[in-house]
Amino acid sequence: MSRQEHKLTVGRALKEATQRFRNAGIPTPEVDARWLMAHLLACSVTEVFFHQREPLTAEMLKAWEEMVKQRCLRRPLAYIIGSWDFMGLKIKVDERVMIPRQETEELVEHFITKLRSRRSEQLTIADVGTGSGAIAIALAVHFANAHIFAIDISDEALQLAEENAKAHGVDERITFVCGSLLEALKGIVEHGSLSAVIANLPYVAEHEVAMLPPEVLKYEPKSSWYGGFDGLCYIRELLNQAHDWLCVGGLLALEVGHNHADCVLNLLEASGKYEQIEVLKDSAGVRRFVFAKRR
Repeated sequence: MSRQEHKLTVGRALKEATQRFRNAGIPTPEVDARWLMAHLLACSVTEVFFHQREPLTAEMLKAWEEMVKQRCLRRPLAYIIGSWDFMGLKIKVDERVMIPRQETEELVEHFITKLRSRRSEQLTIADVGTGSGAIAIALAVHFANAHIFAIDISDEALQLAEENAKAHGVDERITFVCGSLLEALKGIVEHGSLSAVIANLPYVAEHEVAMLPPEVLKYEPKSSWYGGFDGLCYIRELLNQAHDWLCVGGLLALEVGHNHADCVLNLLEASGKYEQIEVLKDSAGVRRFVFAKRR
């Protein structure tokens, strides 16, 4: 009897996909299978459980097999689904941009906490290396009076970021700027006028490239993760620029590589241009976030 004649149920499809994912070396095979099925059924991951005995139609089966095939090739789950959740916001993603990570959500959460008392002010914030626009959009949603400059060196990334901003109704408060780091703002804003700068810049070092999972190495744009020989190429340059663009007391917030915190801390202290320098850990206990204020 063919599969078409004996229809595949949701539960059976999940079991088969989980095994295929396990064979492909995917770290979380069951979770990934459930996420894909939730996308297919247009329901939540939790609700998938209640559909276990339902058969897949021929059309659904075709779509399901294509998604499973793509995941077995290690194409990222978020690219297959076409979007990813970031701080409760549905952010469209594809191969033009890096997929938002949990650590970056934590960066934004800390950032919001540090500026909580200024929530009603008309803040001017630069999101450097905006990618999908996730950070800029989350900040625009949270700080209703803020204007965000979303900067990226990739025109393609900015097109997607603007699409995401429009979907969340905050595009009128975000200016998308193509260029390298804060120098992209020349002629757009005055030196010393930014309330804050937040950045999740590429920080993978040369010696770490070979250790990257296929999902990153094969699919995510290299420009979004490769940070040069020691991983600090862009972060070092941003530190050189940020002081001139921040107002006095302006906040600098960075996400850095797992072994970069001390180096970034030393660079900030050695410059003599910053105060209240602080390193915070992510949920995995890694010293991941660096904050400082312009003197």
